[in-house]
Amino acid sequence: MARIAFVDSMAVEKLGVIYLSSALKECGHEVEIFLQPLEADFVERIAQFQADVVAFGSFIGQEPDVIDLFSAIKARIKDIKTVQGGPSTMIYSDLIYHPVVDFVLKGDGEETLPALLRSLDDRIPPPAIPGLLWQEEGQVIENPGAALITDFNCYPPADRDLHMKYDSLRSSRTKPFLMTRGCPFPCTFCGTATLNKIFKKEKGLHFRYGDGERTIAELEYVKQNYGLEWVQFHDATFNAHPKFAMKFLELYASRDLPPFICNVRSESVSEDLVRLFKEARCDRVTMGIQSGSQRIRRELSGRRTQTDENILYACKLFKKYGIRVNIDLIFGWPGETIAEGLETISFARKAQVDKVNNNVMIYYPDAPITRTAAEQGFLAKFPDVFEVARLSNPLHSRLLKTPDIQKLVNLDKLAHYFIRSRVLAWPPIRDILLGFKPNRFFYFLKNLPALRVSMKYDARSFKEKLNMIRGYIDAILQMDENLTTAAARAEQAGAAVQACKQAGNSGTDVQVVDALVTSRKVVDESLVSKLI
Repeated sequence: MARIAFVDSMAVEKLGVIYLSSALKECGHEVEIFLQPLEADFVERIAQFQADVVAFGSFIGQEPDVIDLFSAIKARIKDIKTVQGGPSTMIYSDLIYHPVVDFVLKGDGEETLPALLRSLDDRIPPPAIPGLLWQEEGQVIENPGAALITDFNCYPPADRDLHMKYDSLRSSRTKPFLMTRGCPFPCTFCGTATLNKIFKKEKGLHFRYGDGERTIAELEYVKQNYGLEWVQFHDATFNAHPKFAMKFLELYASRDLPPFICNVRSESVSEDLVRLFKEARCDRVTMGIQSGSQRIRRELSGRRTQTDENILYACKLFKKYGIRVNIDLIFGWPGETIAEGLETISFARKAQVDKVNNNVMIYYPDAPITRTAAEQGFLAKFPDVFEVARLSNPLHSRLLKTPDIQKLVNLDKLAHYFIRSRVLAWPPIRDILLGFKPNRFFYFLKNLPALRVSMKYDARSFKEKLNMIRGYIDAILQMDENLTTAAARAEQAGAAVQACKQAGNSGTDVQVVDALVTSRKVVDESLVSKLI
């Protein structure tokens, strides 16, 4: 049996990992997790565990972290095998060309990862494991894709103990849960649209929902063993399947469980559904609308079925039953005008929402809106995953042919205040504020409401609240340096992967050596910590 270490550059519970952990433990493997920001000596702790395999379930944008952490681990631990999985590999799997990545797994891993470990245990070449990529004699081999899991009851309950060795995660008042996988909606700004397209062509819809009783048992286990004051469902759309949602809410209401928060769509909201939300002690819903402009929803965002009428009706119903409503907004659509941005502010005020979650559009390489923007000349080129760090800069948008983009960047930072304060939203004052160059002070103001929410839902003590405030201030002060460094790291990693790919295709080793130097074979862990 193998000893497998899950690793990550973020100090969060990734729910996919806890499902994989339980499947691996059932097969007899020993499993541990090491979160780099929470470890005093990250690589040494993995060495002490005597891991045979290290796995990183990555999101888009974490590719440089995969390379850096795997490089550091391989430099310290001889013959260890590395596996990259997670949502990002369905979109971009070229890290397999880099010498520090031994295997890439695409798709659900409950079957494929144990199968890979069995082949490593038996010291035989990787068989035809669905979704597996590896290199053999300098050539990348990619097996056909893995079938989607549809019956989650075939696998043991999630390993909720895995992350709880870390005080900060164990003591959090809010813990994440998941009852579905995927999302059926075709939103153009989201990578799920790409995944749905991939799976629809080959194996069916990416969206699947599980067993309500199983999720309830998981909730009760966490409550009993680790304390649970708030439940956050990470499902992309809680009410994507209204009948399933109603059945689950009835079940939730019958148990002694804490209040919860979740994400919803407006189209399928009815009074019967909202009444069940209330009975199940729902505290808050976040409704994605992305824009108050009907043109943008109809032509750009893929949300043409969301009308002003059904959004306002849904908000009114939730408010009627005392459930707080947040809405998700995006500013910086291709060709968006400041008038359309202000239309979004007016619409949010009309909906009487309690809070807004908003950002400037990040043009992820897997999102359909990115292709649209590139084809229409709003982006200089179609980006790859290593440009996400630059595309994520909150003070700058790379959007071309959009004269109001700087005002829209500022509008994103000040949206909360324009919605809440009629004085600040008064056109003469509003226009002066929007006319400033985007700056860190506006960014500081934008995130204050989110900081207050985190202090309420996550911090248990006054000391933890002070630490949150201190971390928030430090992040603002170091933002320019961190953004620049993160972008440079990503560019280096991208250059390294391309050099390795070209070297492999040409049969030479010189470029591989150069690429490894470029990407820093031994990671500067203090730098990585600084970037988290």
